[in-house]
Amino acid sequence: MGWHDPKLRAQAIRHLLSLAHLGRLWDERGPTPEAVALRRSPDLPKQERALLEIAFDLWDGTGRAPLANVAKIDTLILHALGELLLAIGSGASEIEGWCDVALAAKLRAIAWTTKVKDATGAEDPLAEDALLEAANALEDLIEHHGPPSRRRASPPEART
Repeated sequence: MGWHDPKLRAQAIRHLLSLAHLGRLWDERGPTPEAVALRRSPDLPKQERALLEIAFDLWDGTGRAPLANVAKIDTLILHALGELLLAIGSGASEIEGWCDVALAAKLRAIAWTTKVKDATGAEDPLAEDALLEAANALEDLIEHHGPPSRRRASPPEART
């Protein structure tokens, strides 16, 4: 069913928005009431407005995002958007794979920007390293074996 599947479309848009910390604006049914309200807000920063317009365009064509607005989007998010557009043209399995990769990218962003604190409130560089290692391991797994949505469990070996 691919891009016409509303649940898959909602999942992909939520992952795209989450790269800019806006994932809360989309759920499995589509835009949240907050997304609808923010859409009309004149106070929304340029990147967030551009991404929200693109999200509505991807969802139902009502975003009216000018192509020039891509210049307002962070390069890494713009790269993810381009990959999502290519995945949309390739079908459901590619979109699912893009969602898996977007999740790994989000984990990496968290790992790079989060200061983990221990029980005393001091920064814990070992925990930060562990988070970054988890992001690296997920990316390596995807690179070498494909995204989790593309990996299928092998049938159990026949016993003789």
